[in-house]
Amino acid sequence: MKSKQEALITKWAPVNILDIRRTETWLEHMAARGLIYQRQSSWNTLLGEFFCTVPHLFLAQFQKKEPQISRRYRLVPAPKNQRPSPEQLELYAHSGWQYVDFIDLFYASFLLFFSDDPGALEPYTDPDSFRLAYRFPVRGLAVVLLLFVGFDVLYQVLDFVGGGSASSDGLPALLTAWGGTICQILALLFALSVLVNFFLDLRAIRLIQQQIQQMQAARPTLPDRLFPAQKALTLASGALFLADLALSAVLIVLLVVQLPRTDIPLSKLETDFDLLTLEEMDGDNGWTPSRDLEAGRIHVRFNVADIYNHPSQQIEKQYYINQRGSGSSGRSIMETDYYLTEGPQAAQDLLDDLVQDLQSPENDRNSDFPNQPFFQTEIVPGSEEFLVRREGENWDVVALEGDRVLALRYSGALDLTDWYGEIAAMLTPNS
Repeated sequence: MKSKQEALITKWAPVNILDIRRTETWLEHMAARGLIYQRQSSWNTLLGEFFCTVPHLFLAQFQKKEPQISRRYRLVPAPKNQRPSPEQLELYAHSGWQYVDFIDLFYASFLLFFSDDPGALEPYTDPDSFRLAYRFPVRGLAVVLLLFVGFDVLYQVLDFVGGGSASSDGLPALLTAWGGTICQILALLFALSVLVNFFLDLRAIRLIQQQIQQMQAARPTLPDRLFPAQKALTLASGALFLADLALSAVLIVLLVVQLPRTDIPLSKLETDFDLLTLEEMDGDNGWTPSRDLEAGRIHVRFNVADIYNHPSQQIEKQYYINQRGSGSSGRSIMETDYYLTEGPQAAQDLLDDLVQDLQSPENDRNSDFPNQPFFQTEIVPGSEEFLVRREGENWDVVALEGDRVLALRYSGALDLTDWYGEIAAMLTPNS
């Protein structure tokens, strides 16, 4: 385990590393305080790949030692991935400079040397050597352009999906709707901050090139206000990205929670109410559930349930329960839609909508009720409203109690009036 004396301390350089003069001065001030440069942080590569641009993202690691007041540092431009040869190191050492680190960043590469000899000669004097270190950020520009193209495609998809869900009552949650909008805004602001920072980097390079060409400066510098602006944009883009990432994760969780659970066998279905089954209604041990139907890729399952969480703004949960089989009374089918709503008013509105839909001429032409009988009100304990219509062996029941509603369709030989009490009891949750 490293002692406190040996532990490395990571610092974010308060200057753009392309600003050679200020970077060297910063390293010298750190040495005078007893913080001696050891190496660049591995975060430079990670953050550089992420933010597309890194001259303003130079993280250095220091070790606490005795202050070196007379220490000087020099950044020597170097080609990418070209570390110094033994001959180069010997030449620099002969001039009084000791090799410290090879700093290879997204835009530029440098060799870092130090000297404690005030009389040591400058390690280089050729301003054009900076061109060996600088690389035009083609990759960064491509990433930014692809980022904007990706966002454009994403917004079109979101608009398409949002337009479809606006007309239906699909995902209700205001959290989902507002969260999606906020995610888009955060993503757009993040992209804009990265793009602005990218062009500030290009501006920094251009200013340095002008100093090299016009003033033959071997150690170019940048305007005082440029790096603070870049640093602020970097912090802003990082915060925007993390906020967008966190909110996106929350929305994904919400979507996953809202995904329906389908084809749950009735033997594994867990509810807070007592489900009435055809097997119970048949009353003997001869009940046989229907087999599933398979035809190529089509697979229809019977005697299963689907559960939908928040299918609309007023419905918290919906069960669709499909039962089919045969017994002593013959073949029978029963389908039940069971709803848990946000409250009694939502339940009443849902019941009215269900009745209206079931009695619409368009629905009846495609149903088992060609004569379009009207619903009749029955008084059944355990329900506030209990509406029934029947034609032959086909029954429709719509009932309400509190914040719960059910719509039951039955086709079979049994007289459903004998089971009104059990149907109404389904609306009362178990204690």
